[in-house]
Amino acid sequence: MPRGYRVPIATSGGVPATTNMPLSVSAHPLRSGSAIPTLTDRPSPHLSWEELACHDGTPYPPQWRDRAQELAAMFEAFRSAMGDRPIQIASAYRTPVWNRKHGGAAKSQHLEGRALDCRPPTGISNAAFRDRAKRFALRDQRVGGIGLYGWGVHLDIRPHRTLVAWNRVPAGTRLHDRRSA
Repeated sequence: MPRGYRVPIATSGGVPATTNMPLSVSAHPLRSGSAIPTLTDRPSPHLSWEELACHDGTPYPPQWRDRAQELAAMFEAFRSAMGDRPIQIASAYRTPVWNRKHGGAAKSQHLEGRALDCRPPTGISNAAFRDRAKRFALRDQRVGGIGLYGWGVHLDIRPHRTLVAWNRVPAGTRLHDRRSA
């Protein structure tokens, strides 16, 4: 993928700035037979930059766009494993202030733009969603961490070779899954 293209972006004050943004290459027929690079407006077909942004309004950091592409590729494979149904992103990138305010872990992968908290698609129970997510995480080597919660799952692409897993589904509830990840 070509790198180093400087692309103008608008800032909140309307003053243009530039950033390195990922490019996709689409094949347009040219006389030379080469392709024209075109900007992607989404990290993947089913994930937007808005979904990756912090809930405090801070956009996903431009310097991590390559990382976002890796996260998005993992998400697309996960979505496919869920029957290609829409998955709600509850949380992605977090600023340190937002993370602390909402009880996030001090070394959360959300702070590094490497994590997604996902809620199950319509028609899939939380228990089935967690079970399918565990199976996905065990077979997809991009997944570095998986957390199981009553509301859904946390998936991340931390740079570790061993899968890190945790289960926060309350014991003694019908949502509890005794088979830990």
